[in-house]
Amino acid sequence: MTTSDSKPGDGEGVPLSIIEDYFNSLIRRNNTAPLDDFSGLSPDEMHYLLYNPLGEGSPIYLRGNISDETLNLIPFFRLVEEFSKIIQRDGFIKLTPKGALPRKILHELYRFGFLKEEFIEKGYVKLMRESDSVVLTTLPIVARIGGLISKKYGRFTLTNRGRKFAEGNRREEMFRLVLETFILKFNWDYNDGYPVSGVG
Repeated sequence: MTTSDSKPGDGEGVPLSIIEDYFNSLIRRNNTAPLDDFSGLSPDEMHYLLYNPLGEGSPIYLRGNISDETLNLIPFFRLVEEFSKIIQRDGFIKLTPKGALPRKILHELYRFGFLKEEFIEKGYVKLMRESDSVVLTTLPIVARIGGLISKKYGRFTLTNRGRKFAEGNRREEMFRLVLETFILKFNWDYNDGYPVSGVG
């Protein structure tokens, strides 16, 4: 028998919908409560940060009208821009037999000084091949995943999208593409420095 003063958990007679609503409200309250372990963010906000950091509902977002001065301070973005300009200037980049960037291009990109690498700067490693630099290994991967360049017949060329960005004044749009590609599509395991484990 159902009574109006019954509470969830009182036993028989409570409609299932009321019990579901009660537990759903507990879950919602728990998932939206700030936690010290998450620096004051809620479990819902942490979920967005981990799985959809730039999506609706995320505690972070990109504001509009990013100035050129601000964009100039973003080293990896600047490197992608210059990489695109080099391909535009030369028409293509002929890759090594192993499919990597040639030494001449690596040195040209590194000389911009956007992202210095400690081992190269201290002379422990010479920049002889793409794999000597984490940044320069990451660069063509992000550019390809983002659809800025394509690889055919042992060459990197600009795609139509890449040409539009290289030719026009669409820096903010290009920055958003590079950031979203790096955050959401690039596999960060490429840069973790740990060998592949044979576990499981």
